[in-house]
Amino acid sequence: MFLFTGIREGAVNAAQVNPAAEPKAKSSSASKNIKYFAVKTSGKAEKIVVTIPKFKKGNTAKVTLCNSRKQPLSKSVKVAGASAKINFFVKGGSKYYIKADLSDRKLKVKAKRKVLKTSSGNSFDSAVTIKPGSSRGDVIGYNTGKKEKQYFKIEVDKEKLVKLNLKKVESSGPSDRMDIKIFKSTDRKNPVEDGALYESQESGYIVIRNSENYKTEAGTYYIEVSKGAAKSGFQYRISYE
Repeated sequence: MFLFTGIREGAVNAAQVNPAAEPKAKSSSASKNIKYFAVKTSGKAEKIVVTIPKFKKGNTAKVTLCNSRKQPLSKSVKVAGASAKINFFVKGGSKYYIKADLSDRKLKVKAKRKVLKTSSGNSFDSAVTIKPGSSRGDVIGYNTGKKEKQYFKIEVDKEKLVKLNLKKVESSGPSDRMDIKIFKSTDRKNPVEDGALYESQESGYIVIRNSENYKTEAGTYYIEVSKGAAKSGFQYRISYE
């Protein structure tokens, strides 16, 4: 069983989102029930929690995270009830819109923003060190490109078996694959191991076996993290033993 230390959260900024100007649409019953709400973020990494407190049996609602041009960043997520929380993770300060497709236009959509303390490097040279007995993590945002990478590193002092533990936290989408590649510092092109946490899979591990004894050779190892699906966003943690 792996070690996982929960991420610390910074100040919580809670606010009811205000309706933004809606784009021109055809006068159909469906389009009349679609509303857009603006949300502005400012932190390096944030979680936007969307709720519909007055949601009742018989109501239907779907919410989608959109960029500043109202283009979808996420897939539409169905709201199951008044207590349901839809989590959207984003990176960096920007303006977003929550698109709400509501069966009843009187339903009020609320959003709570949480600024998250995260850390990772954006290259091999800036990789953040993970020490035994601790964990590190970051956010793969809905606005993070598939080609963007996040980097960590570990130091293995002698030949032994190293198990890398992976955990996704509060993912909100069905297409939330997290891709991982592990490189030894002597070869940054060919990974010694790779793997993934697939859709809706919350945790897993990768064992590094690259020595003659089917264990882990001593040395420095880099961990490269990226997203496997464009319309996805999640928070994750990594530890090792």
